[in-house]
Amino acid sequence: MFKEIIKELLVEETKLHPSEVEKLLQTPPDLTLGDYAFPCFQFCDPKQDDELWQNVEKDFFIKKNPTDIARHFTDKLNDKKLPKEIEKVEAKGPYVNFFVNKKILAQTVLKINNNYGRGNAKQKILVEYCHANTHKAFHIGHTRNIALGESVCRILQRQGNTVVRTNYQGDVGMHVAKTLWGMQHLKELGLTIPKENKGNWLGIVYAKAAQAAKDESTAKEINLINQKLYAGDKVLKKIWEETRQWSIDYFHEIVYPDFQVTFDKFYFESEVEKEGVEIAKELLQKGIAKKSKGAIIMDLKKYNLDIFLILKSDETPLYATKDLYLAEVQNKEKPDKILHIVGSEQTFYFKQLIKTLELTKPKIGQKEQHLSYELVNLPT
Repeated sequence: MFKEIIKELLVEETKLHPSEVEKLLQTPPDLTLGDYAFPCFQFCDPKQDDELWQNVEKDFFIKKNPTDIARHFTDKLNDKKLPKEIEKVEAKGPYVNFFVNKKILAQTVLKINNNYGRGNAKQKILVEYCHANTHKAFHIGHTRNIALGESVCRILQRQGNTVVRTNYQGDVGMHVAKTLWGMQHLKELGLTIPKENKGNWLGIVYAKAAQAAKDESTAKEINLINQKLYAGDKVLKKIWEETRQWSIDYFHEIVYPDFQVTFDKFYFESEVEKEGVEIAKELLQKGIAKKSKGAIIMDLKKYNLDIFLILKSDETPLYATKDLYLAEVQNKEKPDKILHIVGSEQTFYFKQLIKTLELTKPKIGQKEQHLSYELVNLPT
């Protein structure tokens, strides 16, 4: 609509044929320069024999520069009352720049697109996003992921699908071990437990512990905590349960309400690790997986996916170990498709995981899809 109005204005003032105006009209590279731009270089050398230029006052433009010509057209347009759809017209160098009325644009989009995207799709789609780990801060990466994930959910619903919003969170692993080490060394880290916002505060504990882990002896202590926690150490488990709840309360009371997001299902790594270990061992027994230096692997070389490590030699579960069982748990929702919204830095990992699922649980594997987005590095 706006483009057609601008074309009519330009045809009237320049005397060019509509098809020539259509060809010349551009979108500026910078929004501050307007919504549409009309270049005036070509008027410096009017096309004498071109029928598309037959009504143009060619003699007027001879020996004039494009900047003056742009100003000439802009003045003529501004001398008349512009349509309400056009906010203003400005000359910027050799261009006539048009700014559309954004209020009318918004009203038009809402009116025209009230049913835009509506469909009759009938799939049940499980969407996994957010992935905020316990015992750490909720950071800008999570912010981006939750915004993208929720957008995908709403688009899928608009198309008529049933969407199951799920959040898979890491509540065990090395990041947790670092925070637990920090909780045992609060005094030397210069920290005290606050009365409020404990979940958010755990991010500070983690950051200081991660810094301390650069020391080799500290790193060994943290690694031992990780092994003991997986083994079910009672003292560590008590600290883990309390601090884990701090994080969960923080997410539910502050983070999710801020984003107006409600999840249907929450999955935690601690709930899938043991069964994941059993699956890895079962794949080894069946001859589907292999042993390499004590570890259990999937040899995916013939699929150009290298070696996929699914269980470490000391039986400490990996992401892959847990994800093998997570797929089975998520499939209990009986979805037609399972979408994992995760950054593109994990693309190869998901190719390995999905191929492994296709080989071991084909009915589940064919439902799995990694929906990736690119990494953004900020100046700081």
